[in-house]
This record gives sequence, C-alpha cells and structure tokens, in this order.
Amino acid sequence: MNGMNKLKHYRKEKGLTQTQLGALLKTPISQGAVGHHETGARTPDVYVAAEYAAILGVSVEELFPAPEMTTAA
Repeated sequence: MNGMNKLKHYRKEKGLTQTQLGALLKTPISQGAVGHHETGARTPDVYVAAEYAAILGVSVEELFPAPEMTTAA
C-alpha cells in the first residue's frame, strides 16, 4: 500500500470523510484537496502531512513512507 492509499486507509479507519479530515487541520482544506492527496495527484506539504499523521494517530513515516532507493549498476 503506497502512502497515498495509507492516507485513505487511516482516514476511513477513523471513520472520517475527506471533508471532515480537511476541516480538522489548523488551516482547513477542501474535500478536493484531501482527495488529491489520497490519489497522489498532489503531495501535501510537510506541515499538512504532519497534521494528517497527528489526527490519524500514526507517524508521518507510516503515512507517507520514503520511496525506496535504488543503486545504479
């Protein structure tokens, strides 16, 4: 499960709609913005990512794992 799918997973686990999650942020965002973050169409800034993690009770690393590094052959 990628980071964007994890956002949706944890949001649903908490019983929140996209609108409700967006409204819980210090600077509320729209349902559409949350949807874009869930699908990967847009990446949330670090502050929004940290707020998502705090609201959902997980770490930022769990919610948005770093991409795996590959080495050149």
